[in-house]
Amino acid sequence: MHIYSGRIESLCNEIIKSRRYDKAKDVHTAMFDIFGNDWLIQINTTASAEAIHEFKKLRKTKRAFQCLFEADDDGSLLYIQAINNRAWGKKKTSEKILLLL
Repeated sequence: MHIYSGRIESLCNEIIKSRRYDKAKDVHTAMFDIFGNDWLIQINTTASAEAIHEFKKLRKTKRAFQCLFEADDDGSLLYIQAINNRAWGKKKTSEKILLLL
């Protein structure tokens, strides 16, 4: 236990943090690829809390959020599933992950 808490724990935490950041970037990219600039404006991932608050109040942002559980243009997938597929690739994901997106 001492070896884990002394050396390995901090390394594991950094790896997990890095992977979480990478996956968040994948989801961010997938959202903007699918919705495009017509439906959603770009926001910097390092934006201030104020800028994020303003982004969330925008009409485009609210409309994109409402569309997450609607079928895409083909009628084959929900938008949230299309984002999930693009961000996670062919990996199987759970319902819980879909809800966290």
